[in-house]
Order: sequence, then C-alpha cells, then structure tokens
Amino acid sequence: MSNDVAYPVFRTSDLGLALSTARRLMEFGRREDSRVTAYAELCSVAEVQRVARELP
Repeated sequence: MSNDVAYPVFRTSDLGLALSTARRLMEFGRREDSRVTAYAELCSVAEVQRVARELP
C-alpha cells in the first residue's frame, strides 16, 4: 500500500495569479480521501490588505 504525497511550491508576485492557482489546487481537496492545505507568505501590510479584500 502506498501513500502519495505532493508538496508543490508556487511563487509569484502576481496576487491574482496566486489566488487563482490556490483556488484551483483547493478543488483537489473536494475529492474523497484527499486533503489540500494552502499557505501564503505576505511581506507587507499592503499585500495583507489586498488579499483580505479577495478572500472571504
């Protein structure tokens, strides 16, 4: 029995591209027996504010 685990790393300074990519990856978590976790590193208050406007 095997356990397939993948840890993709996606880096970009384009906020829109980062959010759309994260949303696409999160769709995999909707499948049975799967789990997806996404992390973001924000380097400024301005970035945090922009992301806060985009996320629920």
